[in-house]
Amino acid sequence: MSDTRAFAGCIAAAQVMRAVMLDPRYTALPKMGEKKQFWNAWKAKRAKEEREEARQQLVAAREALLELLTSSEEVVPGSRFRDIERRFRDDPIFQAVPDRDRADVFEDALARRTQLLKEAQLAREARLQEQLVTLFGQLPAFDFATTWEEAEAAVRQLPNFGEGEVAGAERLAVLQAWEVCSRAAMDTQLERMSGLRDEQRHADRLARDAFVALLEEMERGGQLHAQCTWRELYPTVSNDRRYTDLLGAEGSTALDLFKLRVETLADALHSQKKTVAAALASSSLAFDHTTTVEVFLGALAEAGGAVEDVAPLNLKFIFEALHERAEEREADRVRHERRAAEKRAEAFRRMLYKARKTLVTQRSLSVALLYHPMSDPNTDLLCPPPLINTNHPWLQTGKRLHVGGIPGGFCRQ
Repeated sequence: MSDTRAFAGCIAAAQVMRAVMLDPRYTALPKMGEKKQFWNAWKAKRAKEEREEARQQLVAAREALLELLTSSEEVVPGSRFRDIERRFRDDPIFQAVPDRDRADVFEDALARRTQLLKEAQLAREARLQEQLVTLFGQLPAFDFATTWEEAEAAVRQLPNFGEGEVAGAERLAVLQAWEVCSRAAMDTQLERMSGLRDEQRHADRLARDAFVALLEEMERGGQLHAQCTWRELYPTVSNDRRYTDLLGAEGSTALDLFKLRVETLADALHSQKKTVAAALASSSLAFDHTTTVEVFLGALAEAGGAVEDVAPLNLKFIFEALHERAEEREADRVRHERRAAEKRAEAFRRMLYKARKTLVTQRSLSVALLYHPMSDPNTDLLCPPPLINTNHPWLQTGKRLHVGGIPGGFCRQ
């Protein structure tokens, strides 16, 4: 039974028994139950094989119909199934596919046909655009600044413009080709400008490095220091080529580099001021306005240590700053002492002014307790006489006496 295809999987067991009972192999299984069991197993296997054969036949028929419809020129985007069915209903390939599968095959064929037509159209447009781009490339004066009107007029005057597919090219296709060529020319111009810009930046960077080297040379020579100004340095650097090469360069200017360098030097000077202050604090020197440079340097030499790394020019600036501060302190001290003396004198005058009424003895003479120099001309001390003598020559002159701003006495001529 396994070697023949005469029996279908749906045939009844009795029919099979009558057909094979005369075969010598029928007696190989003596019992009827074994024969039925074998038959049922073979029947299930045969049914499965028939289903697989039918599925493969259906797949093959669908593929054949799909290929037929795909290769047909009548199947185009927008075609309807009833029109295609009316056209291919007598074709054996179309009839081999069941009715329920024909519409699905048509949809697949329509999608594939549409994709093929689209790819063919894109390929034609690509070939046409390539030919048009080649024509635009033959124009001698074509660049990124060429307008569409100028390019179209020039390309249509070429002798090979009317050959091949280019002859029937639409204006839109020519415009697209011009856009591609113009964009490529613009990219080329941008790359060239980018290269020039990179070269200019490299040159500007070299100019800045050269000017920084010039500042370092001037720093070593003592012309550039922490308290230097651009007005002082400009007459020196203005004649140097390393300064003129930096003019007009992008990025940091010469003034910016100068300020940055001076700021760095100022920070270093501030740090060195702290170092010198610590060294002076550890020494026996009491810095005041009378301290000289030699004494200052001697005290630092005794301290040693980190002070040895301080530049001589910075030592000069530090000494001048300390000396200026000491002079300010001395001036403040003198000013305070002068103000204190003035306050004491003013207090003494106020004391005399408040005590004038208690010193008046006679209204007609308007004389008070009179402070006058003693008969000794060598003294400036003021002291009252032990007694008031109205017959004193001083009181006979009749002139008013003002002592310490106090009216009411007489003075002699």
